Amino acid sequence: MFDYKLLAALAEVVQQGSFERAAQSLSITQSAVSQRIKLLEQRIGRPLLIRSTPVQPTAEGRKLIQHARQVQLMESDLLGEFTQLTSDIYQTLYIAVNADSLATWLPSAFSELFQHNILIKLLVDDQEITHEYLKNGMVEACISTCEKTHQGCKSELLGSMEYVAVASPVFFEKYGHLPFRQIPTIEYDQNDNLANAFLKKHFGLEPGQYPAHKLPSVQAFMDAALSGIAYAIVPELQATPYLNSGEMVEMVPGKRLSIPLYWHYLRLETSILKQTTKIIHKKAQIYLKPN
Repeated sequence: MFDYKLLAALAEVVQQGSFERAAQSLSITQSAVSQRIKLLEQRIGRPLLIRSTPVQPTAEGRKLIQHARQVQLMESDLLGEFTQLTSDIYQTLYIAVNADSLATWLPSAFSELFQHNILIKLLVDDQEITHEYLKNGMVEACISTCEKTHQGCKSELLGSMEYVAVASPVFFEKYGHLPFRQIPTIEYDQNDNLANAFLKKHFGLEPGQYPAHKLPSVQAFMDAALSGIAYAIVPELQATPYLNSGEMVEMVPGKRLSIPLYWHYLRLETSILKQTTKIIHKKAQIYLKPN
């Protein structure tokens, strides 16, 4: 039998990325966290963590975290049946999401999830990386561009997010006549491939063949484009109000980049996953382009 207090410490270290932050989250000392991890590793007989920055789980550690998450979900589900989910009983679901979904359509699901007493804890990262959070046992579900399903999980297509290149009218007037290899754009960080995908699809450009700012904030994309320092490749959902008001114009009218999004979740028959999956699909049908 596993000691789930030890498993909780393991999961929290990976979730927080360090022993110090895990200790703060669990309201215990860092030494106590270290002792719990050491004891668990002694019982398993293998290292469970890679002491890097941030801390990463080994393959064995990842399996234990996934197991702990699954048990937590099933226990929460069972408790909900006993208590009929009264107003003071909440279930928590960890979800990894891409920043663009969080900035556009995903918040429309929050109030409906809360009506079912579901609390959500979000990890935000690039849409090509969120998949790894599920693999590492850090979340129970994720929104990702990856179609491939991890062992013990399900994958379902949500639809596609449409991206468009926009800029302020002043910027477009100054730079719009130039080839795109000479026009500054914006990238989120080193993991952001959207600009490259858009420029490669429509203009055959590769990374490093165009100037780009690095601004790790979705809102900063819009602010930078509005201020006239670059054009931004953003979700059409986000750009539409600015295009309608005339605050922005399309750099290349009619050209889009379509990115499919998938909903991945643990293969467990629990009410919280069933209800969340139902609500996520419902909202995706409203806001995303069907494939």
